[in-house]
This record gives sequence, C-alpha cells and structure tokens, in this order.
Amino acid sequence: MFQNRSWILGFKRRPSPPRYFIWGKHRSFADYIAVTGTNRVMHKLSAWAQREKTLTIVNRCVDEARQRHWHYWMITDNRLHLGLMSISRDRGGRPSLLIISGCGPEMAVGHEWERINTAGTASRHAMMKMAAGEIVDMDDLHRQLSGLPWPDPAEPAPVDPHRRNDAIRKIRDSIQTDRARCLNDKTVRFRTIDDDVAGEDDPVWPEALRHVMQIRPKSMFWRTAGDITTMVLFFREMIETDFIDLWETDSRIPATAT
Repeated sequence: MFQNRSWILGFKRRPSPPRYFIWGKHRSFADYIAVTGTNRVMHKLSAWAQREKTLTIVNRCVDEARQRHWHYWMITDNRLHLGLMSISRDRGGRPSLLIISGCGPEMAVGHEWERINTAGTASRHAMMKMAAGEIVDMDDLHRQLSGLPWPDPAEPAPVDPHRRNDAIRKIRDSIQTDRARCLNDKTVRFRTIDDDVAGEDDPVWPEALRHVMQIRPKSMFWRTAGDITTMVLFFREMIETDFIDLWETDSRIPATAT
C-alpha cells in the first residue's frame, strides 16, 4: 500500500539497558511529576500534552466520565519506545494526562513487527498498574520505574487462522473505503466491534494488520474499551495534530462490526 522498504524489529539487544520515564499527574502526588531525562520522545509527548487544546479535550472527557487511555509503540533512531498515555488526576482531583514511556537499546533488523504487541504484554500490565496504584514518594517512583519489565521476545501465542482471516478481511474493507485519505496522510485508522475480542493483548489484530500492510509503521497506538478495539498506525513521523486527534479519534473512525 505504501511504497517503502520493509525493515522490522528484531529484538536483538545491545548492552545499554532500557529505561522508563514518567510525566504528568498521578493520584499520589499534589501536582505534576516529571522524570524525563533527555528522552526525545517523552519530551515531545509531554509538550503536546500541555497544549491548551489537549487539556480542553482531557477536561471534556473527565466531565463526560470517559476514562481514556492509549498503549503505543514507536521506533525512533533505531530504538523502540513503548508506553502508556492515560487520563489521570493528581491528589487534589485536577485532571491531566499521565505518560509512562520506555526506551530500549538500539535494535537489529527483524521481520515481524506485530510481535512488539505480543511481547509487550507484561510491560503494558505493569504500566497500567503503576498508573492506577500508590506511589509513596519520589524514591518509590524511581524504584517502580526501574522495576518495569521490558518486552520479552518470546514466541507469540498461536493465532486462530479463522479469526485472523476474518480480521484481515475487515481491515482490507475498511482501508479500501478510506483509501485516498490513507495514502495521502500515510495513516491507517481502524475501529472494530468484536464480541470475541480478547482485549489489548489479543494478537489477532496486530498479526492481521501486518499481513495487510506488509511494511512496518513508524508508530502504533491502540486500546480496547468493552468490545471496541481502536488502532491507529502512522507510516510517517507523528506531529502535534496527530497527538491531539488521538484523543478525539472515536468520533472520526467508523466502526466495523462482526
């Protein structure tokens, strides 16, 4: 679909260890917290999170009792970044985004980018637990960050071929309907209503997406709420308007029912 050469994550590690960072509001603190180091992705995301339009959307979601979050991964400078963005509140109940983001070592070339989703299951669960849990103080914050696991490159769980083929068909139909915008914007936005969905750890949709796309996106964002799974893939560098659109994306993506 997009003309580009296909080089995919390989999970071969080099000596430098992965690091996690955090920015935003957490229920255990009175105001913003920030452990961002010099991480370029974290600085970019946290800057966009502070824009007036983003804060307006966050407040609207809180007013409407919509608890939104996004899991994501992106590859920048041959490094894997993966994390969680969620609507959160500080100790006083004031809302903002909370971003937890990890940065891995330089990576080798591989073949199956959908394995990032499968391998990162434990990492996602740990970040969600940290976002919702208690943090005693800044020392405890650093301890919890250093204890977050990095994706395990184990073999992915087998996927039911019937579910995979059904997912491939739905994705192709959705992209064909919106082909012009996909090609012009180099993004794919997909939303499905699936009674059998296994949540954000379901390997079916990432595998089906790889079969359809064939090339690796630069970043992927996804979440499941009830029986609705939403995925957004960027085949170019993200910009600020992309970030803001993520928080309004439900109204922009047609649902594909089973």
